Amino acid sequence: MARQPWLAALAVFVLVAFGGLAGGAGPAGAQTAKGENTHEEKLTPADLPPDVKLVIWGILLRLHDQPVEPSDGIVFDPVSYSLLAGSAEALAGLGVAKTTIANYMPVLGQTPHMALDGTFAFGNAAGRRVAMFFSADYTLGEDAVLVGHASVVPLYAPEPQPSLFVVPAARAPDGFKGVSDSFDAFYAFAAAQALRVNAGEAPAAEMAPYYLVLAFPDRLPLSAKVSMTLSPQPEGRRTPDAYEFLGWRIYVMRANLALGTVQPTVNVTVTSAVASPNQTPIERTVAVFNLPKAKK
Repeated sequence: MARQPWLAALAVFVLVAFGGLAGGAGPAGAQTAKGENTHEEKLTPADLPPDVKLVIWGILLRLHDQPVEPSDGIVFDPVSYSLLAGSAEALAGLGVAKTTIANYMPVLGQTPHMALDGTFAFGNAAGRRVAMFFSADYTLGEDAVLVGHASVVPLYAPEPQPSLFVVPAARAPDGFKGVSDSFDAFYAFAAAQALRVNAGEAPAAEMAPYYLVLAFPDRLPLSAKVSMTLSPQPEGRRTPDAYEFLGWRIYVMRANLALGTVQPTVNVTVTSAVASPNQTPIERTVAVFNLPKAKK
């Protein structure tokens, strides 16, 4: 069945639980705003109440545009059922790295009306990652969990951590045309063609063309603005080309560099979105890269 991989994922991912699920506390043990009287504990799915497993499983299925049937033991409100879908393309190729449960408690203290929220962390072997906050209010029925409300909200790293690859232009004579339709393919190609500085490889001392490939494994919001500045500015420097992959971004700057005489730096800033027109966008320097220098 198409849904089977997510049934398997539920059986192996590690949950880090707070409040109501940790240390044997009952559902009423909620996490406070400052985190008092809470602690963190790793749990396996066997430690979880059946309703928690069902709700998490159902939300994961809908995030991947897969159906949830009444015979599965969980029924979603039609609006929530529809709104949860739509992330399958963005999550393609990513697995569940961790699920964190922040709160699990009766709604207004009245069991069997329950509230559950937490976060999913998705990622893959290449390091591409994204997180989502999820929440659900539901009733424990006789034959099924009845979800009255469920939603997910993407979470973005406040200081995303990019990677920089210094690729001699001779190693990519056609640029990046063959890999520009996929972040993972682009990232893998740039990593394979880049100077292996950690392995002792040094650039040529004379002037030569390079591609500076800046990749963000962290998903960025659509409104985020990225600045990539090379200092000192060499001759032949071009404005970076930007590649967008459903929120994962790659920037490519071509420049002629004589790395035997100077060691330029690449300064990377990200300007975040604002919550209201009265707020000033926040610009953060998220990385400063020193380019490799030729050996004497």
